Amino acid sequence: MVKQGRMGWKQVEKEGRMLKVRELHKSFANVYALDDVRVCLAQDWSPKSSKEHAFISNYAKSVFGDSISVWNVALFETESFVAIPSIGSLVPGWLLIVPKDPALCIGALSQEKKQELDVFAKYVAKCLEFYFGPVVMFEHGPIVERSCIGCSVDYAHLHLVPVPWDLYAYVINGFPSIQWHHVNGLEATTQYYASKTPYLYLFQPHISPVHFIGTGEIPSQLFRRVIAYQLGEPSAYDWKIFPHFETIRQTIEILQKNSVA
Repeated sequence: MVKQGRMGWKQVEKEGRMLKVRELHKSFANVYALDDVRVCLAQDWSPKSSKEHAFISNYAKSVFGDSISVWNVALFETESFVAIPSIGSLVPGWLLIVPKDPALCIGALSQEKKQELDVFAKYVAKCLEFYFGPVVMFEHGPIVERSCIGCSVDYAHLHLVPVPWDLYAYVINGFPSIQWHHVNGLEATTQYYASKTPYLYLFQPHISPVHFIGTGEIPSQLFRRVIAYQLGEPSAYDWKIFPHFETIRQTIEILQKNSVA
């Protein structure tokens, strides 16, 4: 259940529990009070003073071993998830939502966690849309470690990317080997993980209310390839070669500059 609130802190009482949800910006009128979820924006960020979370460290180590970098900081947070800047951000505002407890993909999460993720992702997407424009959500869902579809990251993560294009229209024409299915939402990933079927998940709320799951022959970093192509930089899709740290800093600065003190 999602409720609308006013600017500033909003307290919502449900079954005796008081929840606090703070809006991102004073002019951002639609604040979401999330049942059993606390959402906050990280404060006082700087590369030297940001406090590393253990769960982000787990994710970081799955990417770059023991290295710590500018993107290794939580911007939004709930009890079970954090939203962090994506290394290889081709556009400003590109975030990843990552579970605090390790999981291979979203399909491996419990239904309860998926429900929390669904509400949290929609909240973060609304915030990003306010500053960066329409947001798409996608996941490359591996079912085994070190697989091509996992993009070399054996840790669940949902991409939230501010881009205006219809990614589905492009991939359905450009990659005919992928079979697409209409599904109800993130909870549908459970059956694909359980059946050991690698999958793509895609949701573009500014274009259609339909959620998609893709299966079949799936290239590595497929959606990144599509976005890079649309930007006129087709060779810049690989996050391992093009980390785009300056774009990451831009994302953090915009969100922090407009946060509520």
